Amino acid sequence: MKVFTSACLDNKHRLECVLSECSFNMACDYVNRHIESVKQVKSNNINEYTIITDNFRFLYDEETGFLLKL
Repeated sequence: MKVFTSACLDNKHRLECVLSECSFNMACDYVNRHIESVKQVKSNNINEYTIITDNFRFLYDEETGFLLKL
């Protein structure tokens, strides 16, 4: 798992990258530990999930292994 410390945009979604090379469980764990507790997870389609906290929304793309900030 790699954490982005500077601004970087994903080519596919054009969103800010938070993590790369991570699994869905690693992405949820990172959000819980370092940002806010996860309140809800929604499946957008077969390979994408929206992770919702009180103040932020993230997109996890299972195909690329990226956690992106919405």
